[in-house]
Amino acid sequence: MINRRKIHRILNDNSLKICKKKTFIFNPDILFKDETMYKKYMLPMLSDNGFSHMRFSYKSSLSKEILNLINEIEDIYNSKPLGYEMEITSIMIMILRRLYIAYQTSNETIKDRENPNIQIQRKMSRFIYENFGSKISLDDIANSGSVSKSTCMRIFKEYTGKSPIEFLNSYRLERSAQMLEETSALITEISLECGFFQQSYYNKLFLKEYGLTPKKYRKLFHSL
Repeated sequence: MINRRKIHRILNDNSLKICKKKTFIFNPDILFKDETMYKKYMLPMLSDNGFSHMRFSYKSSLSKEILNLINEIEDIYNSKPLGYEMEITSIMIMILRRLYIAYQTSNETIKDRENPNIQIQRKMSRFIYENFGSKISLDDIANSGSVSKSTCMRIFKEYTGKSPIEFLNSYRLERSAQMLEETSALITEISLECGFFQQSYYNKLFLKEYGLTPKKYRKLFHSL
């Protein structure tokens, strides 16, 4: 389990020929309409800034239980029986209960090491998230973290595998794809709103990232 707002990545062990992963992302806020339960059980865990993640052995009974529940959610979502949302919600709460117990009792809870570079990375990433629609230079990103351009580039490469500008463009593309799916705005308007001020450059990057032009991406999404 990886806590929210934690920089992370997954690497394959070189000794393994095949690596499989299943990512299950959810917002716990939507599961707890009862504020008392949320404050008692979820908030202490989620707001623990030192709590990075919990690691479970794939052989442990808890790991198998959680994986089985996640697989059950996947099956229910794919088949969508009557009232499937309620059933998924109940299973997610079962998962959260197991995670909460593990958080309170397990030795597998991993605390963040005090690394100032992680805090700097978060500041710079937050700057990008909040200003991606504006013209942003490498200087702007570095200044948001109060570091030099070379340090900025090194930190981004270390924690994201990308340069600062590549990270920025990747986020812009992600947001533009979301707008193509959810709005009827003109593609030119979407590109401008997401910080791409040259339509041809936006089309080129989008095609490289998604294998489709923005127009074809939108058409394909709405045909599904």
